[in-house]
Amino acid sequence: MSYYVFEPTLSYQEYLQKRDFIRIEEDGIVNIVLEMSRRMLDLIADENSLKLHRLTILAPKSDAPGQYVQLCYEAAAASEELQDMPASFHWGLADRLARMGHMNEKLGDLVQKLDSPEQILAFNHFQKAREAFDRREFHVALDEIDKAVYGDQASAGFRSEWRFFHLQGVIHLGCYDCCPDTIDLKKAEESFVQAAKLSQATFPSNSSLAWLAASWAAYCQGHLLEATGYAQKSVESNLRQIESYFLLAKYQVAAGLIDEAIQNLMQAVNRDTFYALKAAADGDFQAHEEQVMANLVRLKHEKYETFKTRILADINLSEGQQIPKEIEGVIARFSQERSLLEISKSEREWNEFKVRPVFHSKDLGATTIDHESLVKIVEPYREKVVVKEATLFRKEESKIITKNRTVERLKKIRYDIRSFRDMFMFFTGKVLAEFDLVLVEGGKFQMGDVNSIGRIDEKPLQEVTVSSYLMSAILVTQKVWNLAMDFNPSNFQGYELPVEHISWYDSIEFCNRLSLMAGFRPCYAIDKNKQDPLNINKTDNLKWAVECDWTADGYRLPTEAEWEFAARGGNNTNFYRFSGSETANQVCWHKDNSGYKTQIVAQKKSNELGLYDLSGNVWEWCWDWYDRYQVKELTDPHGPVSGSYRVIRGGSWADNLNYHRPAGRGKENPTGRYTSIGLRIVRNYVQPQ
Repeated sequence: MSYYVFEPTLSYQEYLQKRDFIRIEEDGIVNIVLEMSRRMLDLIADENSLKLHRLTILAPKSDAPGQYVQLCYEAAAASEELQDMPASFHWGLADRLARMGHMNEKLGDLVQKLDSPEQILAFNHFQKAREAFDRREFHVALDEIDKAVYGDQASAGFRSEWRFFHLQGVIHLGCYDCCPDTIDLKKAEESFVQAAKLSQATFPSNSSLAWLAASWAAYCQGHLLEATGYAQKSVESNLRQIESYFLLAKYQVAAGLIDEAIQNLMQAVNRDTFYALKAAADGDFQAHEEQVMANLVRLKHEKYETFKTRILADINLSEGQQIPKEIEGVIARFSQERSLLEISKSEREWNEFKVRPVFHSKDLGATTIDHESLVKIVEPYREKVVVKEATLFRKEESKIITKNRTVERLKKIRYDIRSFRDMFMFFTGKVLAEFDLVLVEGGKFQMGDVNSIGRIDEKPLQEVTVSSYLMSAILVTQKVWNLAMDFNPSNFQGYELPVEHISWYDSIEFCNRLSLMAGFRPCYAIDKNKQDPLNINKTDNLKWAVECDWTADGYRLPTEAEWEFAARGGNNTNFYRFSGSETANQVCWHKDNSGYKTQIVAQKKSNELGLYDLSGNVWEWCWDWYDRYQVKELTDPHGPVSGSYRVIRGGSWADNLNYHRPAGRGKENPTGRYTSIGLRIVRNYVQPQ
């Protein structure tokens, strides 16, 4: 029996102890077993789609050879996604519930929000319960969680924390390798209901999970009405929780509500075809196999017709126009005769192919930039000079002479800047994201506090030579970040706003992903399993070993020297106080004009190179470790060999103007994520032959 079916002759506790639903290999790997009829399997899956879902076919059922077949897959797949319950989850492994959602938040993060010593003591008991649970010491875990909820001699307990009741429910619900005498389905149901109610307002997805667990506990007691009600609440709390539709259908079919059950089952299967396999291996659904099969066949044909229509609409071919060759391969594997899983696979492949970005980098050539600069000029002027003073008897004698004087004048200067446009688009031509890169021609400059108004870490001045490189004209926007990373971490949401709330580690991963999408060689070799011996930061809990290939053609963070050279205007510099102007409000967003938030990129004036927001808006991560400057002449420096903090440059919407100068420096923990720190990217420039 793959899935438990409530009946008086076999209790859920006996079902867990019997363990027919799992198979443990000699090496300790636990596999979940699915047993179904051969004709159901042929409808749902073929060999290729089984491999896709990492399913293995076992020997047929001994008492009905050829009619039934057993599949298995690793139980580890049931806990790959810890935020949402995956389709591969099996309720005989309900211990996974203790690791889903927000159950694994660190104790230190949780106690920061507490108000009293009693609450802190209760959370300490909760932590001990989690540790005991991980050691499979279920009695100890249950004792500690009871102390967290109900208290002990030192504390009155804390009955308002949903995590306590959730873990209590998991222990009472049990799993295949738990202590049988800790299983108490009635108490599990009560605990999960309490967890669901307490988490509803602040953590609706966790509330949905708790309602779902309560429904399973109720079903295993034979309480179909309560189980159905809880599953319905789970659906309402989180429409993305597909398992809720599946269990709701299971309870309805057990209660004889076939039509309603089929409708909810199809909801689950339509969203994740793996649920067809789960239904085929479930005793409640097996009792109505003909109806389930008929609806799966109908769903398969609907998927086929819908997909065929979608392909034609997506490629938008005119009459007589040939299908592009790159699309033919996807369509060729798609036919009405394929299994349900195979059709879903083709659908996924098409959806992935359809949105797969096509990269283009266009040389825009020379772009002219008109820039006003305050310059000193010598100009002639005429002045009246008295030759003889007036007296009582004669008039004053005078003459006009020409003199020269030095004055400051605003002068319009036209620069020719070579730029490139990097574009990511759909194969249909729709632009996903684009940004311009400006050629910063190499040169020599004094790096540091040239105006003697900065901080001590901007001295002594260094003579630095940098080679030519390409720098993005704007800060990395949330649109571009989301394109590569498929999520938006920013506090101030808006696609044209700069991305923020990202760490240095996030930034180098982004650079690599964007490089791969563009077909470039990534600059960074990242080893997350090895700690960097050159990272001496005691609070950095990652310390990934990161090396940069400075010859690669991919995107990377600028070095500190590259950043300052560009911020000064490169070889076109006018030695402004800020990047592009003597007047802060012309070029930068700072604490006095930002409204205490980030602003859409490139709204202020550019600097002499056509680069925007190098002063203000958000700080920008650089590659370098932070340290004091040394007196030396440098060529393409990459910063100190080791350190505790990474350099940030440019100032932000939250800072005063002293940080917005080209020489202004900042530092931050590589793991730090703040709403005032973003990034700008560069690429190596190769002189065309």
